[in-house]
Amino acid sequence: MKYRKLGNTQLEVSCICYGTAFWGGRTDIEEARKIFYYCVEQGINFFDTAEVYGSYLGQAEEFLGKFLKESKLRNKLIISSKVHGYRDGRYQSRKEILECINASLKRLNTDYLDIYFLHWPDPFTPIEEVLQTMDELVKSGKTRFIGMSNYQSWEVYEAIQICKEKNFNKPSVLQEIFNLVDFDVNIEKYNLAKKFNLGYMAYSPLASGFLTGKYRKDKPVPENTRGSLLSDWEKKRWLFRFTDYGWKVLGKVEEFAKKYNATISQFSLAAVLCFDGVSCVIDGSRTVEQLKENIKFLDITIDKEDFEKLLEHCYFLKKE
Repeated sequence: MKYRKLGNTQLEVSCICYGTAFWGGRTDIEEARKIFYYCVEQGINFFDTAEVYGSYLGQAEEFLGKFLKESKLRNKLIISSKVHGYRDGRYQSRKEILECINASLKRLNTDYLDIYFLHWPDPFTPIEEVLQTMDELVKSGKTRFIGMSNYQSWEVYEAIQICKEKNFNKPSVLQEIFNLVDFDVNIEKYNLAKKFNLGYMAYSPLASGFLTGKYRKDKPVPENTRGSLLSDWEKKRWLFRFTDYGWKVLGKVEEFAKKYNATISQFSLAAVLCFDGVSCVIDGSRTVEQLKENIKFLDITIDKEDFEKLLEHCYFLKKE
């Protein structure tokens, strides 16, 4: 396993962070257990979860909490979770953040998190109240570091400046969509993270499965896949992926993958880690067999020249 420093934190994280988004949904507890122990065996020391993951609130956290308790490995692993943003009448008020982290800690069978993320923005709660509450969590020992996810670049910058002015603990980690094809990959936010030495966790590095090869321009979309279900929250991304631009990027990735004797998935993951500001990629494999295949990307070293040629076709990554 390879490891990288997570921004300006003291954390050394595996280049793969395992993401539990499918636990309790498409991945049952027995398969999740196999995945957990395989990760540990392979040296993956970083697990990411959230209260909203699972078929009910907190289910993925419950799975992970069971595995942490039975393995007795909590202090050897890095665990992150998230508080919701504005969603279904829930806010990031001080009261709700405190209630959420206490519930997450209980489900995870731990008394602290390594990173606690603001999962989405809350446009209704004053950002100063949100940041002050997160600062309290650090000072009370409930989380070691603060993270932000799915915020605009200016919102991250504003949060950092407020924390400086108020002497709050600042956000240390960003968790953002980052892959070779999607239109909402924000290279400006990536550069902001580099400027402030923030940890940068890349989620959806395979574009929800588009960069695996299971989708083909001249074939019907496979049934019961994310590309066929078109969930509201990612419908725009799928419609964009199924354009000439998306198919062109997929074709170029496949060309390079063949050159490196790799699968499309493996090459796509390796390409994301070629960005030196990326601390780790989040792999959310639904099965342990998928994870066993994907993890082989760590053996791939992409030539600088090939990487630059690849980026010529990836419009949204050109502004690095």
